[in-house]
Amino acid sequence: GDLTERGSDAAVGGLAGGVLGGVVGAGIRALGGKAPSAQPSIAELKAAAKQGYQSDAIKGLEVSPKAVSEAAAGIRAKMDAEGFDEIIGTKAHAILKRLANVPEGATITGQNLHSLQKSLGKAAGSMDPQEKAAASMALREFNNVLENLPSQAVWRGSVDDFTNTMREANANYAAASNSGRIDQKLVSAEIRAAAS
Repeated sequence: GDLTERGSDAAVGGLAGGVLGGVVGAGIRALGGKAPSAQPSIAELKAAAKQGYQSDAIKGLEVSPKAVSEAAAGIRAKMDAEGFDEIIGTKAHAILKRLANVPEGATITGQNLHSLQKSLGKAAGSMDPQEKAAASMALREFNNVLENLPSQAVWRGSVDDFTNTMREANANYAAASNSGRIDQKLVSAEIRAAAS
């Protein structure tokens, strides 16, 4: 068909979809249900993540340096096995190595762990594709440790509150990041389409 036909078909389809959506939404509300709500915005997701990371469940946790050091060593071994050794994944290895030098008897807080998480996140934003891949793997593994922290590693605070809060905050942060990347791709596509 020609452009006129396609434009007419699109207008009819849009009108029919709008009417149908309105009727279905009104029907759901009439039956006592709720119409589907909009997804949270990127700003709302980031705010929820920040609130979780700054909560007492995270800040109030104290963990055994030995347990954290062993977890970091395990992550570094996994990285080595995947070819992300200290030459390829320099930043990620250096960040994780800091945990090997924590003196016994020292205290590591949930806030310290989140700070390390942020450092790995910054390394995962590297322009170097190999460093980015290595740091992204280290961050995924470290998040897995934080979200599944064993109770015997905890000296003070609630391991359940910490892991549940960390899971939720990480999920909110990931959703905000993914939404931001999708928005950026849409803007880039719109710019390319307008330029052609």
